[in-house]
Amino acid sequence: KSFNIADCITYIKQAMDAIKLETVNACWRNLWKDCVNDCKGFPAIDKEVECIVQVARQVGGDGFVDILKEEIEELIEGHRETLTNEELEELIKSSTEDEDDDNEQEEPATWTLHKFSEVFQAAKHLNDLISDYDPSMERSLKITRSIMGDLRPYQEMFEELKREQRQLPITMFFKKKQPAATSRAEPEPTTSSVTCSLSPEPGPSCPRSISSHDDLLIVLSEEEED
Repeated sequence: KSFNIADCITYIKQAMDAIKLETVNACWRNLWKDCVNDCKGFPAIDKEVECIVQVARQVGGDGFVDILKEEIEELIEGHRETLTNEELEELIKSSTEDEDDDNEQEEPATWTLHKFSEVFQAAKHLNDLISDYDPSMERSLKITRSIMGDLRPYQEMFEELKREQRQLPITMFFKKKQPAATSRAEPEPTTSSVTCSLSPEPGPSCPRSISSHDDLLIVLSEEEED
């Protein structure tokens, strides 16, 4: 519902700018061969030099604000000489040492999916504002494309983080073994040194039951004889 004619024109312009010269020549070769120019030629560096000067002035600071086009051209001319194998080895060695130092100083990443979402939402809001406020469509498209291109490394980090969070660790399927329940409490020692059977039959270790006065006399007489 939010898609409108302005969005449609923007996408058409992006598609047209993405068409390469070789593609146009291939389309027109069968229709009008005389207008096809297959010679790519040697592109000049004037446009690149102008871009370097503008970026340097935007950065600011001593040596950048007042930089001139001639200084850039002189710097480019000074690097036209072919480097020897020894010089190339020294450059590679120095760049490797610098990368190692940078890796040691890097702090552990603290990115989360929520932080990435906030960044992408802010970038989309910024692109919408540029498209709405800038009267030049070509300029606004160039700036919004540059913003999205600069955010591509963050997009790759975002996709990698999503894949890592989808992969559940195998340890989550392990269950910690609970300690076995304690057995029944051992019977407390009895204070009595003699135990009797519950059987009604009298045993050698259990005295006979005495139910009458005559029985008591018989028991006493037996003990005197012993």
